[in-house]
Amino acid sequence: MICTPTKWGSRKSMQVLAPLCASCFLVADADAGIIDFGGRVPLASFEVEDLVDISQLGSWNGAPVTPDNQPSAYHRRLHASLDFFSDETDASQVFLRVSNVVSTQGAWWGGSAFINTLLTSIDLALAAGDGEVGITGVNFDYANPGQSLLGTEVGSLESTLGWQYGTGRLSTASSWTYAFAEFGGVTGGTIQEGGGVFLLGLDHYASSLDWSAASLTLGYGLGNQFLVAQNTGVPAPAAALIALAAPMFATHRRRRA
Repeated sequence: MICTPTKWGSRKSMQVLAPLCASCFLVADADAGIIDFGGRVPLASFEVEDLVDISQLGSWNGAPVTPDNQPSAYHRRLHASLDFFSDETDASQVFLRVSNVVSTQGAWWGGSAFINTLLTSIDLALAAGDGEVGITGVNFDYANPGQSLLGTEVGSLESTLGWQYGTGRLSTASSWTYAFAEFGGVTGGTIQEGGGVFLLGLDHYASSLDWSAASLTLGYGLGNQFLVAQNTGVPAPAAALIALAAPMFATHRRRRA
């Protein structure tokens, strides 16, 4: 099953859609909006650091691509940080924050070459000691501070737009529209700058997850490239359990129109 929030991802729109797609909207969102993770317990961190695939690139600097005429590693850089945080309101929910997105540097891209730089999907495989962990619902009604639209649509956001969840995969709902990227300007479409935030409902308690066995794979373009994220920080199980049992406070704020 695939579930898609309506444009702007409002709580009202989610409530209306819930009867049609109930299994994907079980996650509470009473405090949804722009979220600062400074007061939440970090559970695990993952990172992608790689280069955009240019095997289909036809030209560079107005001339055919050759060994002597092609983007440098600096121009081709892709990066994204993916961090999981606890949700103090529900022990079976975790936040996934996508941030620090780099979609190439110091270069202008057009057509399919531009699309191939965009982060358009995240495959999630979570595990616990007793096996695979299922995702029972996804709430898209959160945003990072500074998250915004660039391109045909512009403006600041207080929810993550245009993404959907199918079995094991978060992805853009309509081609590359609302993909995660960072550019000085975009024409002919709209991207989402500043990353995004997803609240995941799980069929296990967050404290039972084995983050060393988790796998995240990021997709770029329309199936052009898939990069496995590296686990960069797994808290010791005892420390994580103590932290989850302690009082936790988080700061939410909503922007006023």
